Amino acid sequence: MALIVLLWHAIFSDLLGGEQTPTEYVVPYLIGMTIDEANEDENVKGIFTIEQIGQRASSKYAAGQIIEQSPKRGKTVKGNRVISVFVSSGAKTEKMPNLVNKEYRDATLQLTNLDLNLVVNDPVEEYSSITKGYVIRTIPEYGETLQEGDSVTLVVSKGEQPKPVTVLSFIGIDIEIVRQQVTQTGLVVGEVTQRASDEPYGTVIDQSISAETQVDAGTTINFVISEGPAMPDYGDDATTSGGEPQP
Repeated sequence: MALIVLLWHAIFSDLLGGEQTPTEYVVPYLIGMTIDEANEDENVKGIFTIEQIGQRASSKYAAGQIIEQSPKRGKTVKGNRVISVFVSSGAKTEKMPNLVNKEYRDATLQLTNLDLNLVVNDPVEEYSSITKGYVIRTIPEYGETLQEGDSVTLVVSKGEQPKPVTVLSFIGIDIEIVRQQVTQTGLVVGEVTQRASDEPYGTVIDQSISAETQVDAGTTINFVISEGPAMPDYGDDATTSGGEPQP
């Protein structure tokens, strides 16, 4: 009986041509192609079916190009010959936010949160009535389109522009009085040195900025004051044993 079954199986297999082994196909590389281009590829046409399952933003690939595929390139498949793909929706974009009157660090944090990998340049400082350290304007301006990797410059206030100060003449005035006057006019006393002079000790005999010169408030001015008359030089032979000058 077993022999009859084996013979019958052999005859039936011959009639059907034997079992067919499924053909194996290697998955091609589709990244960077559009779906239309992929469908026309010789390694796809008539073999694989392309199925788009979604879109993602990409700065590397143009809108419509395939950015991800499954199965990946080089994998061997037999039965299911569907390649699932994600397609680029183009570069991610955002509108430039309004950062005017925002503190510089808060403004840069807001740009970072856009998740565009923006290049924030060193701030440009300008005089302004806006509070020091706060944004005056942005480049690009508010509302303009930002793409991934774009460069942004923040123009930041360094406070109001100092009003010019007219330098007074301090010659002949005691340095302690001069210190008070300089501070009152909005200047800063810098280095004070001494030099021999017939003027009384402590009297200003020179100043680093001439009188009537206009400078910014906060400018430093240096002074030379008198240390009194120089001691006379009588020479080594001009004194007695008691140290007094000879007549």
